[in-house]
Amino acid sequence: MNPMSIIFLTLFIILIISWAIIILLIKNNVNKRKQISDLDKRKRSQSTLYGQITEQFIPFMDSFPWDRKNFKFLGKPIDGIQFEKEKIIFIEFKTANSTLNSDQRNIRELVKSGKVEFELIKLK
Repeated sequence: MNPMSIIFLTLFIILIISWAIIILLIKNNVNKRKQISDLDKRKRSQSTLYGQITEQFIPFMDSFPWDRKNFKFLGKPIDGIQFEKEKIIFIEFKTANSTLNSDQRNIRELVKSGKVEFELIKLK
């Protein structure tokens, strides 16, 4: 074999090894991104679960500003309703950085604009 053939063969082998390393790195990167995505989903799921559990106990905490016996838990679309002598309060508990969803924002706006009614339905 002449020296030029050896150089080309060596460069070809280096090129193949480089491509193999690049492919392995890309696969590893894809796997790591999937693992990070899965961890993020689990973290968000745990945060949601923590929030749902916490919501159940807030009316029993000393910091709850009303009589807990007058609180009725709904869960969805809002957490509950507080019945006071002079008013009825729609309550939504939030933990950490959670925010109102679109249904909850709509309910808040309906209450603010006075579009809340009382209906009596009698069965015969």
